Amino acid sequence: WKNLLEASCEDDWPREESWDLESRVCIRTYPLKQLYYTFVTVTLFFVPVGIMIVTYLLIICRLWRSQAPGEANIANINLQRHAKKKVMNP
Repeated sequence: WKNLLEASCEDDWPREESWDLESRVCIRTYPLKQLYYTFVTVTLFFVPVGIMIVTYLLIICRLWRSQAPGEANIANINLQRHAKKKVMNP
């Protein structure tokens, strides 16, 4: 451990500095860093989540409007309704 050398790399973002007269503190801001991370967050999280929400809504709407498979004649529909009533109201 005597000759241990650690190397580290850090981002070097352009910064803006201003002096706050009330608190007498130098304020550093990194507007390009904030813009970059906002863009990355929106691109990698919010856009895919939005696409998934829209896609699932389209699937739900399509399934909701579709009819059950099989022949749709009045006799079968009435028979199914009657069977449902028997199950729901014993």
